[in-house]
Amino acid sequence: MMLWRIASVNSSWSPRRSGVVPLVVWAAAGPATLGWALVAAALTPTADAIIVLTHGGKPSTALGIHGLTAALLVAAGLVLALG
Repeated sequence: MMLWRIASVNSSWSPRRSGVVPLVVWAAAGPATLGWALVAAALTPTADAIIVLTHGGKPSTALGIHGLTAALLVAAGLVLALG
């Protein structure tokens, strides 16, 4: 029970939000691999947009926030991966 309380208190922090994972990928494997990692990371905001839409949220919110985030991740990732 105590472990759950600790985990729930610290649930707002994740490596994705802090930028640690992309920095490690960039440092270890270079910009092309970072680009593909960003494209893969676009799955998260895409899934978030689907969740918002399927639970009665506004399409403008789903697409304006989560859809735009996914699109920017894909665009930046492809520039790095293919450029």
